[in-house]
Amino acid sequence: MRFVCLRPVFIIILFGEFRFKENIPLMPKKKDTKKESAKASKKTSFLRGGNLLVILLVGLLLFQYIQTHRVLGDFSLLRGHSSSLIDEIGQLKESQTQIGSDLAEVRSFLRMSVGSYGFEEKDSQKEESPVSEELQLAFFRYIDALSSTISSQKNLNFYTNLLEKLASSEKIISFLESEDLRFSNLSEDDVSIHLSLQDESGLELAKYRYLKSQEKLFFEFFDFREEINAKDASSLEDRLKTFINTEKTEMLKILKALQKQQAEVKELLDSKAVLQLKEDKNINVDENFLIRNSTGDIIGEIIFDPVGNLIYLEDASDNDFSLKVSDINKSLVPFLEKLDTRTLIEKRVDEAKEEIEETIQDDGFQLLLSQSGLAVSASPREDNLRYYYDIIDTSGNLVSSVVVEKSTGVVNITNPNGTDAQNIFFFEPESKKKTMNIPDNIPDYSSILADDKGDETLNVLVAGFAGALVDSMIFVHINHTRGDIRMISIPRDLFYQGRKINAFANFYGMDELKRVIGDITGYKPDKYVSIDMMAFIDVIDIIGGVEITLKNALIDPTYKVRDNGRISTLHYEPGTYHLGGIEALRLARSRYTTSDFARAERQQMILEAIQVRAKSFGIGDADTIYQIIRSVLRKTNTDISLDEAIVWFFRYQNYDVKAGNVMSSGNVLYVPPYITSANCRKMIEEAEVAGEEIPDCESQNQAYTLLPRDDNWNVIKWYFREIFEK
Repeated sequence: MRFVCLRPVFIIILFGEFRFKENIPLMPKKKDTKKESAKASKKTSFLRGGNLLVILLVGLLLFQYIQTHRVLGDFSLLRGHSSSLIDEIGQLKESQTQIGSDLAEVRSFLRMSVGSYGFEEKDSQKEESPVSEELQLAFFRYIDALSSTISSQKNLNFYTNLLEKLASSEKIISFLESEDLRFSNLSEDDVSIHLSLQDESGLELAKYRYLKSQEKLFFEFFDFREEINAKDASSLEDRLKTFINTEKTEMLKILKALQKQQAEVKELLDSKAVLQLKEDKNINVDENFLIRNSTGDIIGEIIFDPVGNLIYLEDASDNDFSLKVSDINKSLVPFLEKLDTRTLIEKRVDEAKEEIEETIQDDGFQLLLSQSGLAVSASPREDNLRYYYDIIDTSGNLVSSVVVEKSTGVVNITNPNGTDAQNIFFFEPESKKKTMNIPDNIPDYSSILADDKGDETLNVLVAGFAGALVDSMIFVHINHTRGDIRMISIPRDLFYQGRKINAFANFYGMDELKRVIGDITGYKPDKYVSIDMMAFIDVIDIIGGVEITLKNALIDPTYKVRDNGRISTLHYEPGTYHLGGIEALRLARSRYTTSDFARAERQQMILEAIQVRAKSFGIGDADTIYQIIRSVLRKTNTDISLDEAIVWFFRYQNYDVKAGNVMSSGNVLYVPPYITSANCRKMIEEAEVAGEEIPDCESQNQAYTLLPRDDNWNVIKWYFREIFEK
């Protein structure tokens, strides 16, 4: 750009040079007459003006000369660093390419479109073929796997031959005979190949073992293992001789002590008292001293320590229990008597019974029974197949039974006559949610926003966070003409563009969630508030609590409260309550025995109760109002300024609040078929126990999601118009 500026400067210089030549003679002429003298005087005056111009032009030329040399200097510096710059640009390109590749991988994982980031290498001669790439990749993988298999087999053959050479070496055989030792036959199983070193009685002192999975050879004796990197049989011979010369005597001593301990225990196990105990408890001890129950489950173990002359008795049902004994004769019988000999099925049955009986005694569960006019037997009746916990109505009639199957430990629900059993975990109640009439012909709203009325309305998206994820969403629509505030709760499990909508805020931020909510509802949020649910505690405590009226009982076994020193389930009977911050938060978050939809209604009730309290605030409560707003903003991420919040507080405090509107499976949404991962595992486990066909539940949708009725997203936009416009 500096060279561009030279052009007009050169023109000025040439123009000045022309004027210089025109007005200044090279040699002064002789002045002969007065007339010529007068002319000369004029020229002299003129020349003085020309001199000024010349000075200016020379100054400009000098300035431009300096600038030109500065530019040339800069280019010289650039030339000097050209290779460095090229390297840095190359590094930048490489880093950008890697970032683009990582971003493409993340977007692909999130099932988003993957674009180009401008630095990928392109072949102008040939367009790549995805099919060819897949075939090539498969070919590479096959060759790699084949190579690995060949390599593994090669290693196995090498070490097999190595151990065979060691076992058949006349030199080593002669040496072992001199030490009263010998090798066993080389053995192989699915896990390893091994060659044992034994004394004349067959007592194993040590062994070479090649583990196939690790492709490594080990030398093992007692509780010691050493990896051997051998290339030929001679290195194995050297290690073996070293072991025999340094460890043989000590190893024989340890093994003799171990034999003595094991013989003592075997004799004790064959004693009359222990045999009777084993028969009574239906247990046995195998050759490896593992204690098993009637179905072969390991319930205990006897572990020997010949070095310390100790024996350890371990209970398999308690990993922390290990009894160290020096006199096995006094300790074994009491230990066997205390072992839990129940089978896995028996344990499952007993655990199910205990949990059912604890639930029946819970105060919250008793409240639920009272509200329902039902009672459950505290102890079960039983037959050969089941334990029955009968559910009775107020007239004493048997309504149904919760049963524990003795053969599997599965908890089922049955009719009064014990038929039509279904797993209690898969029980689906009839929907009792409110329903609404939806027109047969829903208009196609396309991408048209319904709410474009300037200052007449204000839309605010309120998102409640619990940890890192959005836990609840409420769309607040304020109409200045009507003077009211209407709210609709949007379930976090609404499935849109391949993910639940609460994931948009987590991955892309609140601005993206605002855009998505606008697309779904047809109403563009003007502002947003993402608030930590804990902020509710501060606000409600500052205003002195809120009044909440519950029409139905709330019972949630996931919340445990202490009342008069007794821990029980969180529960509220129908009625009006004055709640502080912590109690209100529990009410806002509880959903275990109700639903996300009922929870959303309670959240709106709390917001409405806060607004009712706010109506009583005036200018004299400015300090309290400021505390509320400051407390909220401190735990809030929002695009609402403090000034806006204060102005809106006074402007909207007397508006009517229309709460209780919740998008749910009872109106405009439905739940697509799914099965949870936990239930899938339980179904597979129960099928295995029962010897039935394993269900193919792992391939099914394993997340609870919600979709609009008939998969028509216009239904949601219609619903919002129905609530906000009428």
